[in-house]
Amino acid sequence: MRVAQELAEHDLLALCIDYGSYGRGLREVQHVMDAVAFLREKGFSSLGLLGYSFGSVVASNAAAASAEIDGFASMSILRQVNGLIAKLDSDCPKLFVHGRRDEIASYADFERLFAQAKGVKQKLVLDTDHFYMDNYPSVINAAAETIRRFFEVSLKKR
Repeated sequence: MRVAQELAEHDLLALCIDYGSYGRGLREVQHVMDAVAFLREKGFSSLGLLGYSFGSVVASNAAAASAEIDGFASMSILRQVNGLIAKLDSDCPKLFVHGRRDEIASYADFERLFAQAKGVKQKLVLDTDHFYMDNYPSVINAAAETIRRFFEVSLKKR
């Protein structure tokens, strides 16, 4: 929620999705695609996706499936969750935030994913764990500010 708060404080709206039930990834990707379509219908001209952990895998698939995403940001991305594999071949700019001591999404896997990601990309590596609790609150504040700056540029905020 710290990231959503940072975005809101700088007039970047965030729609936060918390999955009530687990649909093995495919249903969650469809939910994100439905939200993107709904926001486009409502007149939003620039859209970005941010995912955390499993949500990063979901958001990466949605970004790869839609040319309408202007930026993709990931926190603690996993390589795969069950049959859903992170897809990082979209053309939109990408930001990856990851903890060097992440015990769930390994740092080695993260570096491989980052190297394989297509297009313009950047990363922020923090001295923390998967939940951003080590060195709290400085690490989550650094992540939130970096994500906000990324979206200000990638969404062409005026």
